Amino acid sequence: MLKTVLLFVVASIFEVSGCYLIWQFVRSDKGLLYGLLGAFLLVGYGWLASQHTVGFSKVFVVYGVVFMLTSMGWAMMFEGYELEKSDWLGGVIILIGAVVIYVSP
Repeated sequence: MLKTVLLFVVASIFEVSGCYLIWQFVRSDKGLLYGLLGAFLLVGYGWLASQHTVGFSKVFVVYGVVFMLTSMGWAMMFEGYELEKSDWLGGVIILIGAVVIYVSP
C-alpha cells in the first residue's frame, strides 16, 4: 500500500510540475530549458503511472483525486493561494471518494 501511495504522490508531483514548466515556457517566455524539463517530467509521470498493479481505469480515477490535491498544494506553495473552508471540505470529500473507489473490488 505504501508503494501505491508513493507512486500516486510522486507521479502527481511530476505531472503538476511538468505542466507548470511548460506553462511558463509557453505563456511567460521562459527559456527552452523550461519546456524540455517540463516534457521530461511529463514522460516521467506517464511511466510512473504505468507502474501500478491494478487496472488502468481504477488507477486514473483515483489518480485524478491525487492530482487535484497536489494542484491545491502547488497553488498554496508556489502561487500564494490561501485555501478556503470549501477548498478543504472539497479535498476531504474527494479523498474519501478515492479511498472508496480504490479499495472496492
